[in-house]
Amino acid sequence: MREWIENPERHTAKTCTDTIKRLIVNPMKDWLDKEVKRLQEHPNYRNGVNYPHIEAAGYFISAAESLRIAIVNPAAWIPADVCLSTLDERWKEFQLHMGYAAIRRAEKFVRTSGERREKRTGALCRVMGQTFLEFVNKHGRKPTALELWRALPVGNVIQEKEKDIIYWRCDSGEESKMTFKTFQNHFSRLNKEYEKK
Repeated sequence: MREWIENPERHTAKTCTDTIKRLIVNPMKDWLDKEVKRLQEHPNYRNGVNYPHIEAAGYFISAAESLRIAIVNPAAWIPADVCLSTLDERWKEFQLHMGYAAIRRAEKFVRTSGERREKRTGALCRVMGQTFLEFVNKHGRKPTALELWRALPVGNVIQEKEKDIIYWRCDSGEESKMTFKTFQNHFSRLNKEYEKK
């Protein structure tokens, strides 16, 4: 529909409005009539009570009719693209009242093995891992967080080390800093990965 509105020279207004009536308005009106009859036959039906899904369907039909008017009469006080956005909102509202949105939300997300994301490691984490392994090879044991902090070499990645902050450069060249507390969190993950091996 957006294509019809954005490229009116390719589609006549009559074609657009006929299509909207045939594919949107008429089926929804038919459904609405059947649903009202079904509700009226139900033993708990009470006249005058609001049924949100019926109301939402009515708003949806009204939005579709407004879109038809806006397409036929470009000088209408509501532009066609606004009517189309309203139609989209009304459709989502109708789906919500009918329970489709709830069903979609309830579906369990399953990730296939091909969709697994590669673990990203930053420059500082790579230096930490390399220094960790060098420490293990040299001393025969795992370092503590403070020992690893002191063993980190100042160079291309690590620009400067202070008592509780490391200034380092990312792969992109952006400068960043890491506090000792954050370093301890990274160290903890690094330690767990080493134990798995």
